[in-house]
Amino acid sequence: AVFSQQRNTQRIDGYLLNWIKNNKKLIAAKGSNNYRQAKLYEMLFFDQNIITPIMNLLADELSSGWIDDIALEMRRINNLAHALNYQLIHYHHQSSGDDFLILQEIASTSLYHWGTYVFRVGSASPYVIEVPRPLSETNTLEFGAGLFEKLNARALLIAGTHPFANFNGGANLLHSANKVNLFNLVHQVILREVENAPMLVAQLRAFSNEDDTPSANIDILLAKLGTLNETSNALTHPIESALEAYGLNFQYVTGTSEAKGYEVSWNCLLYTSDAADDLLCVD
Repeated sequence: AVFSQQRNTQRIDGYLLNWIKNNKKLIAAKGSNNYRQAKLYEMLFFDQNIITPIMNLLADELSSGWIDDIALEMRRINNLAHALNYQLIHYHHQSSGDDFLILQEIASTSLYHWGTYVFRVGSASPYVIEVPRPLSETNTLEFGAGLFEKLNARALLIAGTHPFANFNGGANLLHSANKVNLFNLVHQVILREVENAPMLVAQLRAFSNEDDTPSANIDILLAKLGTLNETSNALTHPIESALEAYGLNFQYVTGTSEAKGYEVSWNCLLYTSDAADDLLCVD
C-alpha cells in the first residue's frame, strides 16, 4: 500500500472540513444501520500496530518536526492500517510548514465508520480535541477543527457515526455498553502514552434547549469532569482565550438550576480509562 504524502496551501482545519464534507458517506447516517461495531481483537491490533507506534514516533523521531527518513516506518504502519480499511497520510501545510499525520478510513464499499484521527507532528500544546457526534450535533465538527488549529493541539478525534445509526444502539460511542470502539481507544492510548505529562481533553457537544437556556447572552457552557488539579486548571485558560477570540460568551456549569441538564455528568470516555483524569466538555 502506498503511503500518501500531501502538500497543500490549505490549513489543516479547512482541509479536514472539505475532505469530510466531500465524503459524508464516511459518517454513518441516522437509521442507516451502517456502523460496524468493532471486535476486541481488532482494537488490540490497532493499539499495538498503529496508534501506539504513531504516539511513539511523535514522542521520539518526530518530536522536533517531520523528517523524511521516517517514510519507511510510515509505510509499515500504513500497510498494517490497510488490513482494517484504514490509511495513514502525511499532510504538510506549505504556508506554515506544519505537519500532520491523518489516520482515516479508505473510502470504499466496506466502510466501518470508525472515525478520523489527526495528530500534530513536532511541537504541540497538551490538548486533545474530541468531536464524538460530528454531524448530528450541529457545528461541533467545524468548531473542533478550528479549535484544534487555534490551540495548536496534539490530536483531533472525529467520530465516524451518528449515535442512532444502528437500530441496536451500538453506534452510540459514548455509552458504556459500546466502549469497544476506535474513538474510545485512541482517546485512551493518547493519555496512556503521555504518561504523567499534562494533557487536557476537550470534548465538544451541542445541545438545544431553547425553552431553558442558562442565559440569553451565553453561547458556550464549560463542564469540567474528573479531578482537575492546578496544572490542568491552568490548561483551561487558553481555551477561555480562544472562545473570547471567537467572540463567544461562556460560563462554567456549577450545578445551578438554570444550567440543569447541561452537566454531562457521566461520560464513557472518562470512566473507561484510568488515565482519563481530566475532561472538559465544551457545549
